[in-house]
Amino acid sequence: MSMGAITVNRSDVLISLCVLAQIFAATTLNGVQIVLELIIIAFLLILIVESRVKKKDAIVIFIIVVCCLLSLYNNPVSAALLSVKLYLTPVLIFIYFKDRSISLSLLNLVFFLNVLGLFIWVLFSVNIFGFLDGLLANDNIADHGFSGLFLNYHFTADFMAIMMIGYSLKYRLYFLDYIYLFILFVPTALLSYFVQQQFLRITRKRKALNSVNQVYVFISIVFVLFVFNEVILNIFGVYGKKLGSITIILDQFFNKEFWLGALNLFPNDIVKHHNEHFTYYRGVPIVNEIGYITLTMQGGLIIVISIISLVYKDMKYFLLYFLLTMIHYSYFLSPLVIYSCLAINFNFGKDHNIVS
Repeated sequence: MSMGAITVNRSDVLISLCVLAQIFAATTLNGVQIVLELIIIAFLLILIVESRVKKKDAIVIFIIVVCCLLSLYNNPVSAALLSVKLYLTPVLIFIYFKDRSISLSLLNLVFFLNVLGLFIWVLFSVNIFGFLDGLLANDNIADHGFSGLFLNYHFTADFMAIMMIGYSLKYRLYFLDYIYLFILFVPTALLSYFVQQQFLRITRKRKALNSVNQVYVFISIVFVLFVFNEVILNIFGVYGKKLGSITIILDQFFNKEFWLGALNLFPNDIVKHHNEHFTYYRGVPIVNEIGYITLTMQGGLIIVISIISLVYKDMKYFLLYFLLTMIHYSYFLSPLVIYSCLAINFNFGKDHNIVS
């Protein structure tokens, strides 16, 4: 794309919009976020129409649109439109970028800003992104401390973990990655990152990385959590509010009442689910915090399974991380996350022997 003597990279424009949309998602300016996301969708549709769309990609797009339309029979229009936006955008990102050269320049800049921000926070107790605190939609974000450029410590942890997994494929990080996630204090991300890195370390020694084996590891971990659920709840339930969140997650994850109404074929109204299903923690009602339930409520099983079948082979460096973090939250299908994974694959994945 050319503007006079200035050459503008389409990828950089798209990812800049994705970064801005993710930042605004945590603020009261959600109207700006919606406008940005509509621009992203329109931009991607134009680019995809200009190129040749593979049949399987077109089928997934068709499934998303049709399922969201069918969901209108028992959902408000707003819920259906939300589902279209949430699931169509990452799919379009994946379809357009999966076979293209991808630059890490903007992602490296965002990574550096998050590293610099935490460094200044630790040394001087100054949040360089604090000027945006007045726009935060959730007061708990500010109470957490440093939440990063994205104004959301969960999403910041996901983004940084993905980037550090990529960097670790080529460089030694000398435990700085673990230190960063520990200070950011998102236990789900830290533990999931540790498991993913150990899996990669073991499989790289054997010069083979298998996505299916990551699913087996995840199932094994869930089984262990189920067996020792009560013990874990008793241990972590006494360690204050932040560690107490582990008890909330496990309580909901193994609570069949929370899954009732969540396993739908078509998208459903997650607000309705929040109003009807919640647990209590220290006398306070807590709505759903399980990423899997959020995904299946907003997308329905047909859409979620279709998207996972489309992208899972390109998530081989991150699959176990996502499977574990989705026990708590669901940024797996964020457009920026999908793009970051593809960028890591393109820039760092070539030199490794992979078995899909």
